[in-house]
Amino acid sequence: MTDRQSTEASPSLSIRRMLGVVICVMNQFCGINAILFYSNQLFLDISKGDVDYAVMKSLELGIFQIVITLISGAFMDRFGRRTLMICGEVMIVSALLAGYYMIDFDASSKWNPQFVTYAIFVHMAGFSLSLGPITVVYISEIVEDITPYMTFIWVETIFVSLVSNILI
Repeated sequence: MTDRQSTEASPSLSIRRMLGVVICVMNQFCGINAILFYSNQLFLDISKGDVDYAVMKSLELGIFQIVITLISGAFMDRFGRRTLMICGEVMIVSALLAGYYMIDFDASSKWNPQFVTYAIFVHMAGFSLSLGPITVVYISEIVEDITPYMTFIWVETIFVSLVSNILI
């Protein structure tokens, strides 16, 4: 058995590959595609029909994502992937819970649209610090050919976009 075969058959590599699949799934099912694909409609609904608000916040969200993703590159080396992943996941879950509460459970009250908008931006920051960049970096480190993983992510993206369209 060659060194390559023994490395590919090791339990450590199997666990890392499984973790890679889990991260790919989390990447898609955290809600980022629903936010990005339907940001105009989300902000339009939040602002109760203010088109200018919706367009401006969608533009700000895109710029914000680029800036945070660039920052995450520096943070990844300084704090490590695990720390960024945990912090990002906490931000994502917190933002989803806050946004869900503000929109669904307390629909009768008059929430300021800014609060829901902040929740969306916190979600985006969490994703851009963790799942966005770390997914690709981690997968490229554990396997030689990332094609199956990236294909899996794109198939999930199509699935999530189709389901999101039905739900929205």
